[in-house]
Amino acid sequence: MIDLSEVKVLVIDDDTAIQQTFYRALSLAGYQVDVVSAGRDALERLNARRYDIVVVDAQLPDIHGLHLLSRIKELYPFIEVLVVTGFGTIDLAVEAIKLGAFHFLTKPVTGDEIRQNIKNMLDKISMKQEIHKLRWQLSEQYEFHNMLGRSLAMQEVFMQIRKIAPSTANVLIFGESGTGKELAAQAIHAESKRRNAPFIAINCSALAEGTIESELFGHEKGAFTGAYRKRKGFIEEADGGTLFLDEISTLKNSIQIMLLRVIQEREFHPVGSSRKLTSNVRFIAATNTPLEKLVEQGRFREDLYYRLNVVNLNMPPLRERGEDIHIFFQHFIKYYGEQQNRQIEGIEAKAQEILSKHSWPGNVRELKNVCESAVMMAEDNQIRRADLPEYLLNSNSSLGLLDNDGDYKNLNYLLCQEKNFKNAKNVWNGYFEKKFICRVLKETKGSVTQAANEIGMARPALQRLMKKYRIKRESFK
Repeated sequence: MIDLSEVKVLVIDDDTAIQQTFYRALSLAGYQVDVVSAGRDALERLNARRYDIVVVDAQLPDIHGLHLLSRIKELYPFIEVLVVTGFGTIDLAVEAIKLGAFHFLTKPVTGDEIRQNIKNMLDKISMKQEIHKLRWQLSEQYEFHNMLGRSLAMQEVFMQIRKIAPSTANVLIFGESGTGKELAAQAIHAESKRRNAPFIAINCSALAEGTIESELFGHEKGAFTGAYRKRKGFIEEADGGTLFLDEISTLKNSIQIMLLRVIQEREFHPVGSSRKLTSNVRFIAATNTPLEKLVEQGRFREDLYYRLNVVNLNMPPLRERGEDIHIFFQHFIKYYGEQQNRQIEGIEAKAQEILSKHSWPGNVRELKNVCESAVMMAEDNQIRRADLPEYLLNSNSSLGLLDNDGDYKNLNYLLCQEKNFKNAKNVWNGYFEKKFICRVLKETKGSVTQAANEIGMARPALQRLMKKYRIKRESFK
């Protein structure tokens, strides 16, 4: 509840009778009221004192009231403005509302009218404050160092990070691509005692094979062809802080051995140097491939695995946290709406249903791309079904329940559940289309080009169908 005695109102009008009427009516109601006669005086008052509400005459001696309205909303967007005029027209009223006025009144205006309008404006201010409070509470509960989630799975992740962060132990983060492994690493760093030291993130798969040793450990001038100057490596740059190694599974064996030595001995040599440097770095590694399987296959060193996997953190895929989809979507449409200067207020139920049913193989990264596209395609202030990417609309979620072998029980179940003839036909046709593509890919051992030639279809068209049915060529190699 807003305390009326704390509400400050500025009346801008050069008519002395109006000034007196408004001042008397609002003062008796308990508001703090100031009165000025010109636009320049009003701007000086606004600069010197905080006001909640401004009442402005459209016809002022030094500046047009609408120009003043525009200036006030530009400088003080949270102030509510009421426009009054003795020469009211529909065009003037429309323009005032467009510029952000709360309401438009035509003189003569009684004391009761001005009090009622001010009350309505305070109701709006009160509602804004409540929404802001709820958003703050929501962000406190569902946001954690740029990570979002109200699902039980994500709340568990937040709790684990709080436990993990204060220690000096190395951490191994596992999760599918797009689940936010780097954000989790940043959150661990931000919650740790190392928060004021560097956080260095590198993608191991993006490092060139010939320079990866130099990138990690640094090099001396002249250490190899092209080494024109001395350079610090990532490990030295992260000294005192955290080094995040994404896609750690892609490191070749020789680099794994060097990294193991750094972790064990806390010492390393830059390339081409005999000098020994000490390392005070916390290592956080991430992978979307289970390292224990690579250890069994001899593709990842067991001793390095145990050095990194002192503490582990699993990032759940988006399909297992359905209740977070709407939170992410609202967050991203606000972000991209501001970026693209679009006022997007929400999403219609049909579009929301499509998002809820999608399996999100690309996780949060895929959802983010969908949001950016939807904001760009939206015709009005709502995201509608037609604004979503075509592949979401074309891929009937029912087909996701059919495996690559074509489970007849699943097919019969889906057909019995489907009441719409067109949708049932799509399920039936989709089943055989998916099964046919899988058979040809099996024969060509996953070669999309060869499969497209045998089917008599353009390669991009086949790739679109594979994406529609979530068929991965790697499954047939």
